[in-house]
Amino acid sequence: MQRIDELITAWPFLGSRRMTAMLKAEGLAVNRKRVQQLMRKMGIAALGPKPNTTKPAPGHKISVPICCAT
Repeated sequence: MQRIDELITAWPFLGSRRMTAMLKAEGLAVNRKRVQQLMRKMGIAALGPKPNTTKPAPGHKISVPICCAT
């Protein structure tokens, strides 16, 4: 758990899959479900894009060609 905490502090965007790969590269024998369980227990969640990140700004208008405006 301490190593997971150190890694998440250094790279807060790591999810359980990449965290597992990093731990395995260091020689620790862990699987993804165990890492997920420990991350939930510690209250850790990866930082990432939230939903609706591609919405246009309120002031921007989207022009539609006349052929498609029907």
